[in-house]
Amino acid sequence: MKITGEYKKESMTFPAGTIIVRTAQPLGILVCYLLEPESDDGLLDWNFFDAYLETGKTFPVYKLMQNVNAAGRLIEKR
Repeated sequence: MKITGEYKKESMTFPAGTIIVRTAQPLGILVCYLLEPESDDGLLDWNFFDAYLETGKTFPVYKLMQNVNAAGRLIEKR
């Protein structure tokens, strides 16, 4: 599968259950390769995201371009 689109900068609030995958780790380059929608052999090519893709919808992976002080998985405040 191939998708087309464009990148845009915006502020977002992520819901509880969102997973943050940090790239400052030993396998960080692999994470980037697997999650990049334009990668030659990433998760998009393996049809991992098929259930989330529809025309006009946003790709379900976001790049955070600055440091974020958050846990690896966002949970609801109690």
